[in-house]
Amino acid sequence: MKIKEKALEITQLENKIIINDRMEFQWKEILIFAIPLLAITPFLTGLIISFVISALGILAYILFRFSAWVFYQRIIIDLEQTKLTVERKLINKVISKKLITKKYKSENFHFKALTRSGMTKYLFSYKEFKSYDLMIIQNEADVKKIKEALM
Repeated sequence: MKIKEKALEITQLENKIIINDRMEFQWKEILIFAIPLLAITPFLTGLIISFVISALGILAYILFRFSAWVFYQRIIIDLEQTKLTVERKLINKVISKKLITKKYKSENFHFKALTRSGMTKYLFSYKEFKSYDLMIIQNEADVKKIKEALM
């Protein structure tokens, strides 16, 4: 499965950088998942059982994608007041808001490469007296965008 190139939305305003990890809910991805599942399962099991398995698989995938669209997190880096804030949101309502630091330093932001199953992902963290793991970033293009915005 190919990881989408644009996994994060990075918005740079005059005095703020907002990093948003909300996944878009797209019906065509659900169809791309559902059609092969419906086509392959009748050959592996009986016809009636294959429709039950396919329906459960499609329902689970829809619930996963819907929850990834509904629950998301935003990292807000305020350049003017030098604050670093993490918001967890449900649709557009803030569930929790955590102030990481009131005066951040750009040299305290770190990216740690994590390699699992041949894929490299990056852990975006802020380290002061305590290490705060902010977000897992799927690809290197987003890492470069964040580094450019912070420096």
